[in-house]
Amino acid sequence: MASKEINTCPGITKTEIVNINGSAGTFDVVLSGVTAIKGVKNVCISSYVPGKATQWIEAVKQSEGVYKATVKVGDEGTYTIQGFARDRNGSLGSG
Repeated sequence: MASKEINTCPGITKTEIVNINGSAGTFDVVLSGVTAIKGVKNVCISSYVPGKATQWIEAVKQSEGVYKATVKVGDEGTYTIQGFARDRNGSLGSG
């Protein structure tokens, strides 16, 4: 019998930038479709501007499968944002 490999890493289906606030110097990152077969342990984002240190920000659960993190803008430049989810067994997935 042939075996079939199943991806059990956590997944994130959508990453969205919302609530851009120029006067406060912040924006929110909303991650949705966050799932994990073993259950979601935590969700975070990385925020990176070339030539600067990466910020790691813990996201807060808003509803089932939806998490939000607020990024404080400190440097001018193009921000690269990526979401990560970890399941209860320690497997890491990104989106």
